[in-house]
Amino acid sequence: MRSGGDPHARAVGIILHGDWKDGSTSWRPACAHGRDHPAMQLVMIEPSGIPHAAWHQRQGLQCTPACARGRVFAPHPLVLPRLSRYNGGMKWYEIAVYTTDAGAEPVCGALTSAGLSGFSIEESRESAAAFLKESALYWDFADMDKIGADTPCVKAYLAVLPENEPVLDAARASIERLRGLDVGFDLGTLAMTVTVRDDEDWANNWKQYYKPLEIGERLLVLPSWEPEPATGRSVLKLDPGLAFGTGAHHTTRMCLELLESAVQPGDAVLDLGCGSGILSIAARLLGAREAVAVDIDPIAEHIARENAEMNGIGEAGYRIEIGDVLTDEDLQRRIAGRYDVVLANIVADVIIRLAPFAYSCCKPGAPFIVSGVIDERQSEVRETLRRAGFAVEKETAAEGWVAQLARRPR
Repeated sequence: MRSGGDPHARAVGIILHGDWKDGSTSWRPACAHGRDHPAMQLVMIEPSGIPHAAWHQRQGLQCTPACARGRVFAPHPLVLPRLSRYNGGMKWYEIAVYTTDAGAEPVCGALTSAGLSGFSIEESRESAAAFLKESALYWDFADMDKIGADTPCVKAYLAVLPENEPVLDAARASIERLRGLDVGFDLGTLAMTVTVRDDEDWANNWKQYYKPLEIGERLLVLPSWEPEPATGRSVLKLDPGLAFGTGAHHTTRMCLELLESAVQPGDAVLDLGCGSGILSIAARLLGAREAVAVDIDPIAEHIARENAEMNGIGEAGYRIEIGDVLTDEDLQRRIAGRYDVVLANIVADVIIRLAPFAYSCCKPGAPFIVSGVIDERQSEVRETLRRAGFAVEKETAAEGWVAQLARRPR
């Protein structure tokens, strides 16, 4: 997985960027997409749709109906408080039972009967890949061999407290009883391990990996919690929160570099798939007169607005729209116009479908800057842009990712 340095990123085992065919809301955890936000390990692959991993319970998160349909954990504002607030330095038992994909649900049932609740389920690579292929509408993969686990596993978490020792004993006994049952399919080894884990502030630990970042010739992306240095660059303060886009990953960095070379004072800019708002806010800081930021994820509206205000950008000259620009005709009408620069840092499938609409949004001579394309699809995106009427003028690449600047002819 091509993500930041948070060690918990390794436990997710899914590289995905997409929205689910069943219509459930999916937001975009960048680590899961192999991108740049190591805080966003909130997608679990689970064959039964069982919600409530103890990890996300402790972060003040609550499952939505999307859990059962799309296996997506969604944020909820501190409905479930972090237990460590009341017991600093708490330790946790991590209870892991190794099984098969088919055995995950019976294992969850056995652990539930022992008094445990809240499970994370790591599927096999084969099952994870099959789930993604049949459930994701728009997605691209990087490092396909990193999705899933070698051995499927069910994990539960329990506070290390004297009164919880009987629960551990009951869990061991319940798994042993399951081992003796004939359920009609392979349950695997049902090996159970118990590991003591230190409590960590997983909601904030990722910040140590996100540092001030100089991009191009004129920009400095500055985490909101870092002091502002003396610099001649345009400082873009940013707190990505739960939305994609910090500037640290190649996709965003290359898009910012192309934007820096293209945007002119007084320009109108359209950002399709704005995430944290980093691109559209950068456009304003680089001189654009107005920017329209669009995203399918409602979370992006709040975060992009906060980031814009943090940079002194109010509602005048900065508009945020939420919806699926590919299918929402009313949204298309609201954002229709002729822009001086159009941006889309998304994935190849979406860029391909967006190309005709993006062309209609570009003024004659305006660039359409795209990024988030894996190198295997570079030529496919290039040809699609050309068929839509664009002239592809520039392509940059870094570690398997590609950004392209195409221009509508004058």
